Amino acid sequence: MFKNRIIIFLSLICILSGSPIFGFAQVKSIPENRDTIEVLPQFPGGMDQFYRFIYKELKYPEACRILGISGIVELQFTIDYNGSVTNIKVVGPVYPDLDDEAVRVLSKSPKWIPGTHNGIPAKTVSRVSIKFELIKSEVRE
Repeated sequence: MFKNRIIIFLSLICILSGSPIFGFAQVKSIPENRDTIEVLPQFPGGMDQFYRFIYKELKYPEACRILGISGIVELQFTIDYNGSVTNIKVVGPVYPDLDDEAVRVLSKSPKWIPGTHNGIPAKTVSRVSIKFELIKSEVRE
């Protein structure tokens, strides 16, 4: 229910601002050793701040806008022991320009609070899905 509110909120912002994109992200943490991770990594300020970060940084590639290309890019990445986002890989590609933009945005992420095991920071592999969607009035013909 909370996620639906965020999606509706971001949709409303995009419509009111005339923004040509709607971006949202879903994060799933996949610990390297599922039996030992106790606390999953967290984005500073929580997921609301992560959604805001994605929305603020995401730029719709001009070629994709002209061609009317949209879709959901799925990325896999590692949150290292110090909270750095590393090893970003596209695991669900859509179109090269959208894939590159999703990687660019995630690579700008500030450090996360790393996951822990027995109070010690642990490396964690996570996935994020970033949705690119054009508003019909912005599609160029």
